[in-house]
Amino acid sequence: MPTLHNHLEKNIIPVVSIIITVYNGRQFIKKAIDSILCQTYKSWELIIVNDGSQDRTAEIVSEYSKMDARILMIQRPHEGRVKALNIGLKVARGRYIAILDADDVAYPERLERQVNFLNDHAETGILGTWCEIVAVNSNKCWTWKTPITDKAIRKYILKGMPIAHPSMMMRRNVVTTIDGYREYKFEDYDFVIRTLQKFSATNIPEVLVKINAHPGSRGNLRIGKFAIEGIRTRIRAISCFSPPLKVPFYILRTFLIILVRIIKKFIA
Repeated sequence: MPTLHNHLEKNIIPVVSIIITVYNGRQFIKKAIDSILCQTYKSWELIIVNDGSQDRTAEIVSEYSKMDARILMIQRPHEGRVKALNIGLKVARGRYIAILDADDVAYPERLERQVNFLNDHAETGILGTWCEIVAVNSNKCWTWKTPITDKAIRKYILKGMPIAHPSMMMRRNVVTTIDGYREYKFEDYDFVIRTLQKFSATNIPEVLVKINAHPGSRGNLRIGKFAIEGIRTRIRAISCFSPPLKVPFYILRTFLIILVRIIKKFIA
């Protein structure tokens, strides 16, 4: 664990607010917090919304918050990720707002790279990065190379999520304009769809986040159970960003892709 310290500058408004929502995250939450403490960029606050965890999550986070005034824990009953995310957004004070999942890790230069990019590119409203995905049970890993330019992101959104949610950093006016997250099982996808209707987006082509893929992670939980809502969300993306003549083609392709994924999931 990195060295922790109290900060007398608690009342100084940080440049970046990082939001972590967590439910029963005892296994991974320490590494997530440590990864923020190890950031090369220091003007941040970490808002951890504990969504009614029944394990030792609250105890772990409380110890960190006692030792570093930049870490704030918000306790709430278990009402789901969307409400937890929106509570974090309301509390956030930073000029930029970053997301990190409780079971993922930000590499040391993540915040510095993203803050510098947004400072230099006023046209970009939302910014992601490439990610390393690690299968916890097998230790297999691969790189999630999301599209880089705004044009490429708008094209890719017809097929799937073009920005890794745990890598997202956005300007405060994005949050106020889009009015936060909505109650969707694919709330991250929905958020990006609505954001791209009003702002431009970019992905930094560097691996700055590690995503731990395990049986309880969101990516695995959503493949089968919420497939229908996934289809609806993608069709909405197609209707927003696809040329009108190609809408039927993209919708048909969406059904076929998700059908194949479901079959593979249940065969495996």
